Amino acid sequence: MFLAYCLCWLAVTWLPGLIWRSLGWPYIPVFYGLAVLIVVLIWVRQVHRRGQTVPESLSTARAERRRRAAARERGRQDAAALPWLNDKRLSPAGQGVLITPSPDAPTYFVGGHDIVLDSAGDRKLHVIKQVGKLTRLSPKDTWDLVDSAPVTLLRVPDPPMADAAKSILESAGATVSITEPAR
Repeated sequence: MFLAYCLCWLAVTWLPGLIWRSLGWPYIPVFYGLAVLIVVLIWVRQVHRRGQTVPESLSTARAERRRRAAARERGRQDAAALPWLNDKRLSPAGQGVLITPSPDAPTYFVGGHDIVLDSAGDRKLHVIKQVGKLTRLSPKDTWDLVDSAPVTLLRVPDPPMADAAKSILESAGATVSITEPAR
């Protein structure tokens, strides 16, 4: 890769001088036009290898830019760590976040599973960052929540969600357990 970058740098800096000395200045814009054409052809080839058309790729890029801008406007720096976290509310006990199932979910999902943070471990800042992503609480509330471990962080409706949240927190260095709440 480094060799490719070096060759590109040489082509862009050294070849125009060589072209100017041997053919004259009118051929320098032709060289740069061919260079841009080659870059565009490489990009189109990469788009097609991904299985997209060029308009699809452009619209996907535009949609991604719009999504990031909307997230910045809402005050969120990064996307949710888990996709179901957009529908959340604070739990009535004042600790953690309650993720409720949709109204059409089966009744056996109503109880949910509690994700309990047993300890933050050695990498407390990483754990605080992941807890903030999972709960979408403010940094101060997230810090206070992690400091008060053992504490219930989340209540999620089904086991796959609980396992996903647990694996995210454990990868950050926390000790986490999953319990079923009393009904």
